[in-house]
Amino acid sequence: MQSQTAIADSGDLVEQAERLLANVGVPIQPQVVVDINFELAMPDPDFDEIAKLISSDPALTARTLKLANSALFNLPHRVESVKHAIATLGITKLSDLIITGALQEAVVEESDALNEKFWSHSLMVARSAELIARQVLVMSEFASPAYLAGLFHDCAVPLFRQRFADYEDLFVGDLTQGGWSVEEEERRYQTNHCVVGHLVARNWKLPDAVTEAIWFHHDPGLDMHSDPLARMIKAVLILAEYISLSDGTLETDPLSPAEWAERYPEILTELKLSVDEIADLREDALVAFGSAV
Repeated sequence: MQSQTAIADSGDLVEQAERLLANVGVPIQPQVVVDINFELAMPDPDFDEIAKLISSDPALTARTLKLANSALFNLPHRVESVKHAIATLGITKLSDLIITGALQEAVVEESDALNEKFWSHSLMVARSAELIARQVLVMSEFASPAYLAGLFHDCAVPLFRQRFADYEDLFVGDLTQGGWSVEEEERRYQTNHCVVGHLVARNWKLPDAVTEAIWFHHDPGLDMHSDPLARMIKAVLILAEYISLSDGTLETDPLSPAEWAERYPEILTELKLSVDEIADLREDALVAFGSAV
């Protein structure tokens, strides 16, 4: 169940977000991804059929294998084929990689320096969220939703860059200083990247808890969420965002773990973490992913 009161109060933001997507084109989930997800949802997925579906799209195959072999995943052996990727990564992680490659193609119109920074940041948040799910929550089934929330949470940023000539100044200025000015977005554009990201994630049929967390990821409050899964995903996402700002991609000057904990006490309570544990998680993520993105 979503936070209906907060959502109902956001009608104008949603209407303007839909206009923006109409102008730039709604990023469409590729049919091959739809077909793969349909097969994955079957009681007994046919892995040979999934491999055939992936291989039917050469660009998707190339992106998936490139991601699988990137330092971000640090596999012990090079993945040479889709079937090898299934055996090495498992079908859930492979599905996440397929969506990752498809989303990058759908939202990043051209590969310039700023979009590269954006994409590296998004991958760092996604992997950090997955790490938190596994290490803190000790729930492997939670790892994929956490990863997807991190991956999609800022997916509207390239779309805003396409639509608004002055958005780059906002991104380079306010957004890369560790404090995203959602209010400034709303003043300029009558909507914000959180609402647009929510609509994109919903269009790609991500779980409701994930799309809700994306919508409200710049609001640190947790009591607004009646869905406990959305509440947990948002807590993970906010912490993952903080961890990712320490890798230097966005040239930020992030808060110390103690400063961050003082600003976000509700997140620490929700995840049952201490300041020292936050520092350890940040170090783990930077060691595992920080030089890979």
